[in-house]
Amino acid sequence: MKIKVKCFATLAKLGPQNDEPLEVTKDIKVSDLMKQINLKKEDVKIVFVNGVIVKLNKVLKEGDRVGFFPAVGGG
Repeated sequence: MKIKVKCFATLAKLGPQNDEPLEVTKDIKVSDLMKQINLKKEDVKIVFVNGVIVKLNKVLKEGDRVGFFPAVGGG
């Protein structure tokens, strides 16, 4: 099945480098997707699927849009 993946801010250089849909196995979880694209759990603070914040055990479906955000620091 195909999904869209976008990594934001400091994760942008770590995730997929194009806007093409990513081929993944059926019933893949967000945590498994992170392994597939080499994102570490400690680097990701928030995960969105179709604009909704989800947990890492969320099962993905055909056509889902997944966004990964890092912890943001500043001051």
